[in-house]
Amino acid sequence: MANEYESWEDRQRRETRNHLIKVSAGWMVVAAMIVAICFASGRNVEGGIACAPGKAKEMGFELAGYTGYNLSPILGGMVWYNLRKVPDNGIVYEAAFAPWKGVCMVYDMRALDAIKP
Repeated sequence: MANEYESWEDRQRRETRNHLIKVSAGWMVVAAMIVAICFASGRNVEGGIACAPGKAKEMGFELAGYTGYNLSPILGGMVWYNLRKVPDNGIVYEAAFAPWKGVCMVYDMRALDAIKP
């Protein structure tokens, strides 16, 4: 807080210092959030790879091919596979697998070639 005897230069220095402290604290919070998201997003890729075959078989599918993975800050790593129904109905499906609290979950399942020209 300024006092009545503070010079204009001293007031400017104090306000500049306070502003720099606030800006630095803000950037530290942003950096901490980015680091937290990066560490959280890389988890469970191996878990998705491990749980996918069992979950696919439980749902009546077999894995037809690995298509990749993506990292999500909330769900962690999700592993994408092409699936084929057992017995084969000629339609290829795609789904993402990820473990969530010890349970293998399936996300975004869709038929890739259900309607053919």
